[in-house]
Amino acid sequence: MTPALSRILSTTSRRRWFVLALLSALCGAAQAQSDESAKPELPRITHTLEEQIAALRPVLIGKPYLDEARRKLAVQLARMSRDIDRPNAWMADNALVVRDFIGDVQVVYALVFREGTQLVSWGAMRAWGMDPDRLHQRALANLAAFDEEIRIKPVGKLPWLNVVDADGGDDGDAASRVLLHWRWSELTLRLGESLLLGMPTRDVVVFTSTLEPERIAQMRETVATIEAHQGRPISRMLFLWTPQGWREYE
Repeated sequence: MTPALSRILSTTSRRRWFVLALLSALCGAAQAQSDESAKPELPRITHTLEEQIAALRPVLIGKPYLDEARRKLAVQLARMSRDIDRPNAWMADNALVVRDFIGDVQVVYALVFREGTQLVSWGAMRAWGMDPDRLHQRALANLAAFDEEIRIKPVGKLPWLNVVDADGGDDGDAASRVLLHWRWSELTLRLGESLLLGMPTRDVVVFTSTLEPERIAQMRETVATIEAHQGRPISRMLFLWTPQGWREYE
């Protein structure tokens, strides 16, 4: 167990539950509840260092939603830090590791276990002897290891529109596949280089190889509707594949 996690688990049960639940809710694994009696007991994540590293995954999230969750987390950490020596250092250790991706989309990192999901803090990353670049590369390698290719399927009533099928993945996260740029390069050989993509939520990624204005407008409307009404939202923006990486599509 990392030093940052150990310090969280050493606090009172009520405080321990709130911080872990808030972090899990950010990953979509739980929802914080205001009723104290309704709060479930969250299991402690006690895994070896090797198991923790193997469970590391990248997670995409929209900047507005991440900013809101980080503000809430900062308030709770500030309250908890009153009982801790060197509170500034403790809060810095428990800050989330965040990486910019593209547009309003950012990357956080999670340990995905059967018993729960734990977001990665700066303290945890340092305890593993990593920096942000090394953490990112390891998370991508883990993600690529259990998916040999990006599986896709057409949308029934819109055959020109495809979705990423991540049902077979052990993380249940379709959007994270967008980070595997070399896999999308392989798709362009089959579908064409004009790949236009939307990732409204972590579970839904849609894309097309056509740039017809009418279909783009329909795709944009679909992405906005899904982002607004389904859980774990990311972005209403559209992104275009290029050999150098994804770029915002205007």
